[in-house]
Amino acid sequence: MFGSEDGYLYVVNATTGDPMPGWPQPVDIKGDTPSAIESSPTLAYVNGRSKPPVILIGAGSTYAADQQGGLMAFDESGQVKFRFHTNDVFNEWSGRGRPDGYDEGVFATPVVGDITGDGQQDIVFGSWDHRLYALTPRGRLVPGCPMDTEDTIWSSAALFHVRGPHRQVDIFVGGDASG
Repeated sequence: MFGSEDGYLYVVNATTGDPMPGWPQPVDIKGDTPSAIESSPTLAYVNGRSKPPVILIGAGSTYAADQQGGLMAFDESGQVKFRFHTNDVFNEWSGRGRPDGYDEGVFATPVVGDITGDGQQDIVFGSWDHRLYALTPRGRLVPGCPMDTEDTIWSSAALFHVRGPHRQVDIFVGGDASG
């Protein structure tokens, strides 16, 4: 699996290099135009091991201007499970502080783990809109999220249990704070 600046997510047979049935698919956050991809995809069993896996991919680019950012989830056949929109807080290509009509990009690789301790796998990722997100397997915000980190997030999060309920993992993410 890999994403490309052409805005498509590719899933290929590792032996032959041929596209798997239903692939490639456009990563079109608004549902109309593919967005360039700088994130790596994640394959995860967000609904449990007895259900098919989901492929998660961040969208957006610092190289290709005027691209919608966010996160998309696909099933193994290439059907869209959900689209998640980040916020439009500034122009990420010019650096100007005003919204420009494009949701900010997600460059980090999404990670999956139980951050609430309820037995459900959550999807965690950072965005250039200064927020750290956690979503349910259906693409809805986990209560208490997003968290404002005060600056852009390039880093992929790591999940590991440190404190709290034993089933619950904590979120670790690198960041930059310019204020």
